[in-house]
Amino acid sequence: MKRWVAYLFLLSGSLGGYAQINRIDLLSLYTTSPSPSASVVPKSVSGKNPHLQSQSEIVNLGYLRQAVPVEKEIIFTNSGQSPLFIKGITSASRSHLEVISFDQRIDPKGVGRCTVRIYPDKKGTFSHYLTVLSNADNYVEVVRLAGTAY
Repeated sequence: MKRWVAYLFLLSGSLGGYAQINRIDLLSLYTTSPSPSASVVPKSVSGKNPHLQSQSEIVNLGYLRQAVPVEKEIIFTNSGQSPLFIKGITSASRSHLEVISFDQRIDPKGVGRCTVRIYPDKKGTFSHYLTVLSNADNYVEVVRLAGTAY
């Protein structure tokens, strides 16, 4: 009986590792499929998709005065060979970061701009995230804005 318990234990351990590897593979299938909202944005007809690049993954805002709103311009480039259409730019922290304007169309090899307003409400370091949805092959681009309020 003890031998059977030992075999079952060893068997479950090896199958458990196999299940974890397959679970990760299955999760990657779900996370790489486009979301329904992203499919509304027009795709490139030529087969050469646009590619969205931000000036940096982390935009350093430096030192900002507390409770004084500051506007910042963020630069995006389309390094693809067809026009890029930005569907929207959102922020999870709407009370501290507001999207003022952004270019909805960026031509191939062109530059687009997004203007945001930051409201540093307390002293210390902070970071906010912008999520950009587009028709690019990387249809979701996340940009982190970080700074220190004094």
